[in-house]
Amino acid sequence: MVSVCPGLCSERTDAVSRYTIGFSQSADDRWRQIMMIQMESEVSKYPNLNLIISEAHNDTQTQIRQIRDFIDRKVDLLIISPNESEPITPIAVEAYRKGIPTIIWDRKIQSDEYTAYIGADNYAIGRSVGNYIRAHFPAGSTILEIQGLRGSSPAQERHKGFADVVDGDYRVRSIVGDWLPAVAKSKVGDIPDLSGIDLVFAHNDDMALAAYEAIRERSPKDAKRIRFIGVDAIAGVDAVIDGRLEASFLYPPGGEYVIGEAMRILGGAQVEKNHTLPSSIVDTTNAETIKAQSDQMLDYQNHINTQKKELDQLNAGYRSVRSGLILMFLLVIVLLATAVLTFIANSKIRKRNAELEVMASQRMEAFTKPNAEDLFKDRLYDIMERSYDKSDFTVESMSETLGMSRVHLYRKINEIYGIAPTELLRTYRLRKAAAMLRRGGYTISEVAYSVGFSTPGYFSKCFREMFGVNPSDF
Repeated sequence: MVSVCPGLCSERTDAVSRYTIGFSQSADDRWRQIMMIQMESEVSKYPNLNLIISEAHNDTQTQIRQIRDFIDRKVDLLIISPNESEPITPIAVEAYRKGIPTIIWDRKIQSDEYTAYIGADNYAIGRSVGNYIRAHFPAGSTILEIQGLRGSSPAQERHKGFADVVDGDYRVRSIVGDWLPAVAKSKVGDIPDLSGIDLVFAHNDDMALAAYEAIRERSPKDAKRIRFIGVDAIAGVDAVIDGRLEASFLYPPGGEYVIGEAMRILGGAQVEKNHTLPSSIVDTTNAETIKAQSDQMLDYQNHINTQKKELDQLNAGYRSVRSGLILMFLLVIVLLATAVLTFIANSKIRKRNAELEVMASQRMEAFTKPNAEDLFKDRLYDIMERSYDKSDFTVESMSETLGMSRVHLYRKINEIYGIAPTELLRTYRLRKAAAMLRRGGYTISEVAYSVGFSTPGYFSKCFREMFGVNPSDF
């Protein structure tokens, strides 16, 4: 049984529950809703597990009180996703020192007194965002960064990783959205002048989409011109597909992994102290695939939840019949029938769980690209960024710099992007040109020569083919 409630739920006390896990959740956004689906799926594998969830609604003091309740109830294990790092540290350390195994999830505390930490590398995610921007947007662009709650470790680390890459080459304006779309939308709506903003980078997808809506309501033209990048790849997948977001970066929920680690700890196994979940970019090249796999996984989970409810109803009916002493003969019949139905239902659940695990594995494979490919793409974009403005920089120059033959380069780029190297280079130059035209202040000839075209006429022809309008009308 999984108890999900805004406060502290009552603990199940029947004989099946050998372990009680308390989970202190900081908020209830879409990313955490997916996390809960994953947790419910994993919990269904353990009939001896009682999971009690308290949700703090982004209020640190509420979360401290709820953790205190878990300590007083002497739960077997405690999972904490801190709203803020520093204020939650003392109560988390207290639980650990009192002998309660403690998993810190998603957001860190300012201590190493815990059993295990599970989360993505937020500093690396920030750097990945910065590197993506360097590859797709010209130096000097103005970026509006919408940070998460300042007291939370993901906000601090994402900002640092991002700043370490873009500082000095880009103009960055920062506001704090507290992870909340309403706050982000309000603050973006208060910005007096949007004309100087080229790109919005928000620390989660919900804030990025809220910023998009705030700008679209004020100026549809600016909403079309400005690019938006988020983090999470939950709501962001749909937004990448329909064009509201340029890209999102996967922040894996890891719900099933946390429950699995919790059960290993309760079983006496030695676990690693720090677990880093993988991350990767989600853009137009893979968003459709990820969307299809996610929808299929959710469909399987709905089937599992339906069958679990049916099994719970059967068990409830069985307990009701068992309590009536005058129905002893009927009890035998019901017991036999329930045993058969329970076996069938458990078999179905095990089958569905196995299917879900396969789907989750496939989804993670889609999210995470081989390191060799990532390195190749990073090096390729770095070479193009350094040389796109030179008219004599060709595919031959690119293949020489990469140290591979033209044929090998063609096959590699075609495999990754589905286009030829010449088309990739031309597209890169045209996007740089579009950014210059958005900023204004350049003639068509200046733009053409600045991005490596040998003649303005050929540049105008290529620009018209890609964007559907002449450079002068862009």
